[in-house]
Amino acid sequence: MRQAAIDVTFMCNDVYSLEKEEARGDMDNLVLVIEHDRRCTRDQAVDQARGEVRRRVERFLELARQITRLSAQLDLTGQERSAVDMYVEIMSAWMSGYHAWQTQTLRYTGASHMLPHTGPGYFDPLLGA
Repeated sequence: MRQAAIDVTFMCNDVYSLEKEEARGDMDNLVLVIEHDRRCTRDQAVDQARGEVRRRVERFLELARQITRLSAQLDLTGQERSAVDMYVEIMSAWMSGYHAWQTQTLRYTGASHMLPHTGPGYFDPLLGA
Protein backbone atom coordinates (compact mmCIF):
# COMPACT_ATOMS: atom_id res chain seq x y z
CA MET A 1 0.00 0.00 0.00
CA ARG A 2 2.80 2.36 0.85
CA GLN A 3 4.47 1.76 -2.51
CA ALA A 4 1.18 2.40 -4.30
CA ALA A 5 0.76 5.69 -2.41
CA ILE A 6 4.32 6.73 -3.26
CA ASP A 7 3.81 5.82 -6.92
CA VAL A 8 0.53 7.76 -7.09
CA THR A 9 2.06 10.96 -5.75
CA PHE A 10 5.14 10.73 -7.97
CA MET A 11 3.15 9.84 -11.08
CA CYS A 12 0.59 12.59 -10.51
CA ASN A 13 3.44 15.04 -10.07
CA ASP A 14 4.85 13.97 -13.43
CA VAL A 15 1.52 14.61 -15.14
CA TYR A 16 1.02 18.03 -13.52
CA SER A 17 4.63 19.16 -13.90
CA LEU A 18 5.11 17.84 -17.44
CA GLU A 19 5.35 21.18 -19.25
CA LYS A 20 7.50 22.72 -16.55
CA GLU A 21 9.94 19.80 -16.52
CA GLU A 22 10.07 19.51 -20.29
CA ALA A 23 10.86 23.24 -20.56
CA ARG A 24 13.77 22.73 -18.15
CA GLY A 25 15.05 19.81 -20.21
CA ASP A 26 14.24 17.23 -17.54
CA MET A 27 13.70 13.86 -19.13
CA ASP A 28 12.88 11.74 -16.07
CA ASN A 29 9.17 12.46 -16.31
CA LEU A 30 6.79 9.51 -16.65
CA VAL A 31 4.83 11.09 -19.49
CA LEU A 32 7.99 11.87 -21.46
CA VAL A 33 9.32 8.36 -20.90
CA ILE A 34 6.05 6.77 -22.03
CA GLU A 35 5.86 9.07 -25.06
CA HIS A 36 9.40 8.17 -26.10
CA ASP A 37 9.38 4.48 -25.18
CA ARG A 38 5.98 3.65 -26.67
CA ARG A 39 6.31 6.10 -29.56
CA CYS A 40 2.92 7.65 -28.94
CA THR A 41 1.42 11.12 -28.92
CA ARG A 42 1.54 13.40 -25.90
CA ASP A 43 -2.18 12.89 -25.25
CA GLN A 44 -1.77 9.12 -25.44
CA ALA A 45 1.18 9.26 -23.06
CA VAL A 46 -0.78 11.38 -20.57
CA ASP A 47 -3.71 8.95 -20.80
CA GLN A 48 -1.38 6.03 -20.19
CA ALA A 49 0.23 7.76 -17.21
CA ARG A 50 -3.22 8.44 -15.79
CA GLY A 51 -4.01 4.76 -16.32
CA GLU A 52 -0.94 3.83 -14.29
CA VAL A 53 -2.13 6.14 -11.51
CA ARG A 54 -5.64 4.68 -11.66
CA ARG A 55 -4.30 1.09 -11.40
CA ARG A 56 -2.27 1.98 -8.35
CA VAL A 57 -5.18 3.75 -6.68
CA GLU A 58 -7.37 0.71 -7.39
CA ARG A 59 -4.68 -1.56 -5.91
CA PHE A 60 -4.43 0.65 -2.84
CA LEU A 61 -8.20 0.50 -2.35
CA GLU A 62 -8.23 -3.26 -2.90
CA LEU A 63 -5.59 -3.73 -0.22
CA ALA A 64 -7.36 -1.29 2.11
CA ARG A 65 -10.49 -3.46 1.94
CA GLN A 66 -8.41 -6.39 3.17
CA ILE A 67 -6.95 -4.65 6.23
CA THR A 68 -9.67 -5.67 8.70
CA ARG A 69 -9.45 -9.33 7.70
CA LEU A 70 -5.65 -9.28 7.68
CA SER A 71 -5.52 -7.61 11.09
CA ALA A 72 -7.80 -10.35 12.45
CA GLN A 73 -5.69 -13.09 10.85
CA LEU A 74 -2.59 -11.60 12.44
CA ASP A 75 -4.46 -11.41 15.76
CA LEU A 76 -3.50 -7.78 16.19
CA THR A 77 -4.45 -6.05 19.41
CA GLY A 78 -6.90 -3.18 19.37
CA GLN A 79 -4.05 -0.72 19.65
CA GLU A 80 -2.20 -2.37 16.77
CA ARG A 81 -5.35 -2.37 14.63
CA SER A 82 -5.85 1.31 15.38
CA ALA A 83 -2.27 2.04 14.35
CA VAL A 84 -2.73 0.16 11.07
CA ASP A 85 -6.05 1.89 10.38
CA MET A 86 -4.49 5.28 11.12
CA TYR A 87 -1.60 4.56 8.76
CA VAL A 88 -4.04 3.66 5.97
CA GLU A 89 -5.96 6.89 6.64
CA ILE A 90 -2.74 8.91 6.57
CA MET A 91 -1.68 7.42 3.24
CA SER A 92 -5.15 8.11 1.80
CA ALA A 93 -5.06 11.70 3.05
CA TRP A 94 -1.54 12.13 1.68
CA MET A 95 -2.58 11.06 -1.82
CA SER A 96 -5.75 13.14 -1.90
CA GLY A 97 -4.06 16.13 -0.28
CA TYR A 98 -1.19 16.01 -2.72
CA HIS A 99 -3.62 15.88 -5.63
CA ALA A 100 -5.62 18.81 -4.24
CA TRP A 101 -2.44 20.83 -3.79
CA GLN A 102 -1.29 20.11 -7.35
CA THR A 103 -4.58 21.26 -8.81
CA GLN A 104 -4.63 24.51 -6.82
CA THR A 105 -1.04 25.70 -6.43
CA LEU A 106 0.47 28.37 -8.64
CA ARG A 107 3.42 26.05 -9.08
CA TYR A 108 1.38 24.19 -11.70
CA THR A 109 -1.62 26.37 -12.47
CA GLY A 110 -0.32 29.84 -13.15
CA ALA A 111 3.24 30.49 -12.18
CA SER A 112 4.72 29.95 -15.63
CA HIS A 113 4.22 33.61 -16.49
CA MET A 114 6.38 34.50 -13.48
CA LEU A 115 9.32 32.32 -14.50
CA PRO A 116 12.15 33.73 -16.56
CA HIS A 117 12.16 32.56 -20.16
CA THR A 118 15.84 31.72 -19.82
CA GLY A 119 17.49 29.59 -17.20
CA PRO A 120 16.36 26.41 -15.55
CA GLY A 121 12.93 27.63 -14.49
CA TYR A 122 13.27 27.27 -10.74
CA PHE A 123 11.81 29.73 -8.26
CA ASP A 124 15.08 30.49 -6.48
CA PRO A 125 15.62 33.87 -8.19
CA LEU A 126 12.06 34.92 -7.37
CA LEU A 127 12.45 33.91 -3.73
CA GLY A 128 15.84 35.51 -3.32
CA ALA A 129 17.39 32.12 -2.53
